Amino acid sequence: MDDYYDEQDGYMVIPTESLLENEVTDFDVYIKMNGNYLFYRSKELPFGQKEKLNLMKSSVNVVYVDIKDKDKYDKYLEKNLGAILTNQSTSVEKRGKILYSYSTHLIEEALDEKRAGEEIRKAIDLVKHTVDFLTSEEDAFNNFLNLVNYDYYTYTHCVNVSLFSIGIGHKIGIEDKEELSELGTGAILHDIGKSRIDKGVLNKCGPLSDEEWALMKQHTLWGEEICRDIGIIPKNSYYAILQHHEKCNGKGYPEGREKDNIHLFGRITSIADVFDALTTNRSYASAEDPFPAVKIMLEEMNGSFDMDIFKEFIVLLGSADVPAKKK
Repeated sequence: MDDYYDEQDGYMVIPTESLLENEVTDFDVYIKMNGNYLFYRSKELPFGQKEKLNLMKSSVNVVYVDIKDKDKYDKYLEKNLGAILTNQSTSVEKRGKILYSYSTHLIEEALDEKRAGEEIRKAIDLVKHTVDFLTSEEDAFNNFLNLVNYDYYTYTHCVNVSLFSIGIGHKIGIEDKEELSELGTGAILHDIGKSRIDKGVLNKCGPLSDEEWALMKQHTLWGEEICRDIGIIPKNSYYAILQHHEKCNGKGYPEGREKDNIHLFGRITSIADVFDALTTNRSYASAEDPFPAVKIMLEEMNGSFDMDIFKEFIVLLGSADVPAKKK
């Protein structure tokens, strides 16, 4: 299955379902046949029902856009994401994949501090769409679990942590969509401070030196600083950014807070952050399957997490039939 946003021979792969009927795309659309990219629809013409049906009948699930038009496709997707996600003629699985692909692409851009301001504004809107999708589609969370990237990248990790955090928040009884969006926004930006850390340190295979570890621990403070300088994220979202490495036993950072002094968003994001880290492949460790990861969190990290929330998280994973990770 093609990965959306992948570049092939100067073209970008996009899902056919992301093209809404009768919308002018502002970019030319191509199809691939026998290894050749063939012009299909001009940017000056609306992508109508007839064109879409013809593609679907021919089992054409992806189309292609010239890589030079990537920004135009981004704008199109940003403008139409709500309509795409509520389009009941497209399966929940395919809508989820469009959302996940767009999310990881957007956060990859946001992790470039020079571009962070505009991308963070988009991320806030993105999380609102994500909350709507997760809370309105019964199978949405389960489908997301089958989409999450098994290899660790900071941008995929941020998206995964946001999805898990929203799922946990909803499971423990947060019904207000605005509150869930504030949680999801903080979670999707929780590691943005790592944009200030050299990739050699971030991707180091062996143990970090004391100096490197001290640098790494600054990312929560730097993340809060970056977001405050931009000044557009909700007040409560900062708790997920600043407190996702705090532990209920007081042995976390940056302030060594204990359970009662850690905000709910910090306690939720902490669980999501560690779980995703354990269940994705890193340069120094293979991914754990979900329930062995839960066992590690319970036994080897005893005292780190809010157990009331953690128990609900285990129930959430069980009810969602979370798949084993590929290794």
